[in-house]
Amino acid sequence: MQAYNINENKNQSIVHKVVEYDTKVIYNSNLPSDFELVLNEGQNGISYFDGENEKVIQNMESRVIEKGTGVRNEFVGRITGYGPDCAGCSSVGNVSCRVKNGGKHSLTNDGVFYNDDEYGKVRILAASLDGFPCGTIVQLSNSYTTIFGIVLDTGGSMREAWKKGEVWMDVAYPTENAASSNGVISGRNIKFNIKRWGW
Repeated sequence: MQAYNINENKNQSIVHKVVEYDTKVIYNSNLPSDFELVLNEGQNGISYFDGENEKVIQNMESRVIEKGTGVRNEFVGRITGYGPDCAGCSSVGNVSCRVKNGGKHSLTNDGVFYNDDEYGKVRILAASLDGFPCGTIVQLSNSYTTIFGIVLDTGGSMREAWKKGEVWMDVAYPTENAASSNGVISGRNIKFNIKRWGW
């Protein structure tokens, strides 16, 4: 098979052009003020001019950054546990908050975990809803354990603590007995790192 050179314009000069990507910032009041997330790294656009037309090899994509404008995201406080059979709890274990789709969640029927669209399987927490609105994602940690939770419930002790400027949250367990004997994380001087404020 014979090969042919089909480039009839051997002396044609081709001009390349690089379009550097720009940066766009999205401000989100549901994220804490010291939080920044890169949504798209961005890429330069590349094109060339063949003497007659401009041909695009690669489109420019903006670098997109999401920055939080919400309140601070780190606290130190207290963690305890509770079960759906606690004094004052719903008889069917319903949490105080509606889930993202507007439905109800029962600790008894649906369990003590919630499958979040963004953070996956997280533990259900009770907190002061004045301080931590429904859907808030919290990273809880002490010197040896770290777990992720979502605020879907509340309690009088948590609300009173918040009024005094203190943070107190409860981790949900299947029963009160399990909460008192098998705590995954409990005690004082727990670090609360807020990853998302509300839904």
